Formats: sequence, C-alpha cells, structure tokens
Amino acid sequence: MRISELKLCNESGVMRAEARVVWEDAQKPPLTLFVETDPRFHEAFWPDPNAFLTVCLLPAWRDRERRIQVGGTLCPVLCRNMRAVISIMGRWWAELGTPPSIEPARGLKAGRPSSGRSVSLLSCGIDSLATLRWNKLHLPPDHPSSIEAVMFLEFHKEPSQSADEFYTRVARRLPVASRVADDAGVDVVPVVSNIWWLVNDGYFFESHWNGAVLSGSAAFFSKRFHRAYIASGYHAAHLHPCGSHPLIDPLYNSAHFHIEHDNVGMTRLEKTALVADWDVGLQNMRVCQSDVSGGTNCGLCEKCIRSMTTLIALGKLKECRAFPVSDVSVDTLTLVDREYGMIKAEYDAAWYRELIAPLIKVGRGDLAAVIQGFPFIRPNGKSGT
Repeated sequence: MRISELKLCNESGVMRAEARVVWEDAQKPPLTLFVETDPRFHEAFWPDPNAFLTVCLLPAWRDRERRIQVGGTLCPVLCRNMRAVISIMGRWWAELGTPPSIEPARGLKAGRPSSGRSVSLLSCGIDSLATLRWNKLHLPPDHPSSIEAVMFLEFHKEPSQSADEFYTRVARRLPVASRVADDAGVDVVPVVSNIWWLVNDGYFFESHWNGAVLSGSAAFFSKRFHRAYIASGYHAAHLHPCGSHPLIDPLYNSAHFHIEHDNVGMTRLEKTALVADWDVGLQNMRVCQSDVSGGTNCGLCEKCIRSMTTLIALGKLKECRAFPVSDVSVDTLTLVDREYGMIKAEYDAAWYRELIAPLIKVGRGDLAAVIQGFPFIRPNGKSGT
C-alpha cells in the first residue's frame, strides 16, 4: 500500500485533509482518503502522515499488503509502537498472516506536542458520556488532561461539496453533542470521513480496527490537542481481544499525540449511574444501533433494551426522555436472547449480570428472572433452547 499526495485544503467552506491510497498487492481500486471538518478548527487540523498510518495499517494487513509506504516523515515512537500492535494482534488473530513493513518516504522524525489540552471522542453513548462527565467532575479546567473539546465522527463515501452538505451529514449527532458540550463547557468538533471504505466491513471494524480509526481521526487535530480519550467499552474484569483495548489504543501514541483508553475500571452500571445523575447526559444519551432510528433511540435494539433496563435498575428511566418508552416489559427484555441472540460470551453476560440485584431491589424481579435465564448466567452456562 502506498499513501501519497498528502495535502490540506479548504474548499467551499470545508477543511479537508486527504491522501491517495493505492493497494499494491490487493485487487482494489485506489482511494482518495479524506477527513474533513469545519474551518473553525483550522488551527488544530493538518494532514499528519502518522494519522494516515494509524488508520491504514490494519486494512493493509487484512488485505495482505506486503508494505505500507507513507509519504512524508513518520514518528519513530509511533513506528516502534506499531510493532507492538502487530505482535499483540498477530497473537490474537493468527489469520491476519504476515504484517506489512512500514516505510516512511522521508524517514523518521519526532514531533513535539502542542500546548493545548485534551479532546474526547463522543458518540453520546454511555461510555463516552461517562468519560466526559468524570473528567469534568474531577479535573480542574486548566489541567492539561482536562477535556477541552469533544469530537464525533460520521462516515460518508464522498467529500462534502459545501458547508451546508457537511452540516447536513452531521445533523443527526450534532444537536445532542452540542447540548452535552455546552453544559460541560467544551467545544464540539464534527468530523466526516470515508475511512470506513478502506475495509467496508462492520465485523472487522468492531473486532480489530475501531480503536485505530478513532485514534487516527483524532490525531489529525494534534496542532491544538495533545491527548485524545477513547472510552472503554468493557470493564477490566471482562477484557478480551477486540479493536479498542487498553493494551492497543495507547500504542497508537506518537511523540506528539497521546491516546488514552479511558475508564476501564468502571462497570457499565457505574458509568450509567454517573451519566444518569447528570440531567443533560441523561436526556441526550444516544445508544441506539438501529440503522433506521436516525438521531434518536429506537427502544427495541439490544443496546437500547440494555440501557433502559439499567436505568430501571437505577430508578431513572421514568425521568429519561431519550427513549420512546418509560418501561421495559418481560417480552421486550426476552428479545435480547430469543430474537437477537446477543449473549454469546462472558463479557456480554457481565453487562446484564450486574443488574440482577439492583432490579430485585427496585421491585423488578420479573426482569431479573429474565436475565437469570440468559446464556452464561444460567447455572449450566449454556444457551439451551
């Protein structure tokens, strides 16, 4: 894979970093890879070769490319860290095969971090809201680790042709992110990219690549920020090989930009309690994974059901206007296993197991009984029929 023609442009009210990606071994057409944002963030944004390497390494490895050559200079710290990423992921997933060599077209050179503070990736899901809330509650605003801005990422195949088109593309997430950011006293950085089309595989994204995508996307803004927080999706007791992991995400560090896999020590219940006690967070949580729900929560997908059930256990669902219903029935909760088959491993079961006692305490033994019948929670640990 060759990554060349790195450039920064400001066209029709949209700031864009882009590069030409050409596969040398895989039979795939070239791609003009772009990341774009509002020109208001021009002082932060640049076509960092290290950011392009971060988002492209795993796709190149997956597609059996023998090398990944990047135009410009690369950070020696990042290149060294990538060897560790390859070692760990190669042990987790031997089927990836031989990794590509990394070749900087103009050698190695360490950059210096900016004098700015930190940015956090914000989907408005429970994990990312908890990261923001904990940070603002515990770190003083002038601390270098204090979150100064939140960033969210939308995927589109083609560049935006105007500022209006750019803001149409981010319109689902921007209102809720803005309400959260305003209350927290931070900026909102919307980002649009076609990174997804390097692979276009949802399974590979979740299982291998999402930490690299988030880390690399944030690294394009290292002229203002020196640190990005990526919220952990799992508690430390239930870690397993996955694309965003406390062993992996920090290895996407360069000498000038730091990645922190945040909040791995809090359970999902603890994170939800933290967000639920923050009214703006409670009213603007967006956990839904339904393709047709737009910028709202559908109330019927697994993540909606899990989050609503957790809020019932905390006595908060009736106060929450982020979901279309204010209760969860036994039939609805049963969908998680009966229709969706979502409890496939111990780390899935952990999200539900911690709800049993709180649900019983608030008088919802009916829901607790459903959870006790889920796979990996049943006495025999088998899914059954």
